[in-house]
Amino acid sequence: NSIDFADDAEAAWNFLSRQKKVNKSKVGFIGHSEGGLIAPIVAARNKQIGFIILMAGPSVPGRLIIPDQQELIMQASETDGKEIEEQVRLTQLVLDYITQHATSSDLQQDLAVQIELWVKEMNYTIPQTLSIKSFARQTAHTYTTEWMKTFIITSPADYLIDVNCPVLALFGKNDLQVSPRLNEEPMRQLLQHQKNSEVHTFPDLNHLFQTSDTGAPGEYALIEETLSPLVLEYIQKWIAGLK
Repeated sequence: NSIDFADDAEAAWNFLSRQKKVNKSKVGFIGHSEGGLIAPIVAARNKQIGFIILMAGPSVPGRLIIPDQQELIMQASETDGKEIEEQVRLTQLVLDYITQHATSSDLQQDLAVQIELWVKEMNYTIPQTLSIKSFARQTAHTYTTEWMKTFIITSPADYLIDVNCPVLALFGKNDLQVSPRLNEEPMRQLLQHQKNSEVHTFPDLNHLFQTSDTGAPGEYALIEETLSPLVLEYIQKWIAGLK
């Protein structure tokens, strides 16, 4: 999960910091998406890190990001509005239940029972190839893996408030996975008193910081651009400006 990955990232920093030719006060982290959560986890506990750059990093817990992501991606694929509403409602019920019962040893089994009830109450449309019970079990399994559960319940704010190094948080206006509409303002609030920190949103860039039309994940592989040069230039200038 993200906590384990933070340990790995810090191990890399520890290795670099022991090299004689490396000024460890100038070594920082650049993290994309989940990496934008991992970097603050490390920086919150290691006060020697020089800076962190968060590319499409979350500022709110996964329990808020996942339904927002589903809604935006389904809208981009022109899914029927009623179907979107139904999907987001069920997802939010699942996420709220996990948040409230995260420490339960029977979480997956209990959640599957709840999903069966919700599906029946909502008259939720499930895939024709699955029974309600099979759908409930599969959905419960998906949302209760160790990685997913950690993502759902972890609040980036708990770590960002303890970071004392400069932070650059970057978003793409067309990002449908870690959307600026949900994450930009909370990030600005969290970093408003942080010295040498900045939040910036690029127009027309998607979750991978490619120039895009809609930001839909289906576009990623179709775009020749790997990463917008504007992002690289922005990062370079920001790092160069740090004292």
